[in-house]
Amino acid sequence: MSYASLYGVFKHYVIWNQKDSEPKDEEIEWEYVFAALGYVLGFGSVAWTLLCCLRLRERYFEKIEEAVDKIFYERGRRRRHERRRVRRREERRNGLRRHHH
Repeated sequence: MSYASLYGVFKHYVIWNQKDSEPKDEEIEWEYVFAALGYVLGFGSVAWTLLCCLRLRERYFEKIEEAVDKIFYERGRRRRHERRRVRRREERRNGLRRHHH
């Protein structure tokens, strides 16, 4: 391959790439910027408040514990109740019903 043929390929490549690499008018998508800024400010303000204010942090986590205890206590109570119903149904079927005095 001669130098002239290489230069021709290179020249064609440069012209082809110049068409694609023209400066584009890239606009900032502000809805994403504002969404990210809102997330950072919202999360940051809650986190900062919980880190700095001891009384508020204690009350917040007490409420979280109450909610979790209520959810899991109710779930456990329902499971115990369902096990008791199944056991009683099986006892009735088998004629082994215990009488409590």
